Amino acid sequence: MVNFLIAFLSVFFSGQQASVLFGFSGSMTKATNAANYIFWLDELQPTIRETPENRNVGPDTFSSLALEKLQFSYPLRPHARVLRGVDLHVKAQLWAAIAEKVDLPELEVEALAWKLGPWEIARRAAVSTPGL
Repeated sequence: MVNFLIAFLSVFFSGQQASVLFGFSGSMTKATNAANYIFWLDELQPTIRETPENRNVGPDTFSSLALEKLQFSYPLRPHARVLRGVDLHVKAQLWAAIAEKVDLPELEVEALAWKLGPWEIARRAAVSTPGL
């Protein structure tokens, strides 16, 4: 009788623990996919690079660039603004960076930079937004 109870309880508890383990299998699959995505992103090469040919290419008469309360939305969704209230103040001979929120993809900022003008101007632009 004791052996039966031990066998019954071991099967019962092992089944219960197996259900807990299988409950985490979805999370483990998501974690594996996320890790693979991060590794894939790490292997990507940038499409825009500074080369000897384009290093000195830029506007000749660039003195300053000032844009205030800039807004950006995609043409197919004009009601959904991606950027709102962005101020850009760029002076000549200064290097700056485009700062972005964590949840704002780089492609949106890059698309905004291409709409503003040549990449050389956009690359020197500083973004200051009170809400970020």
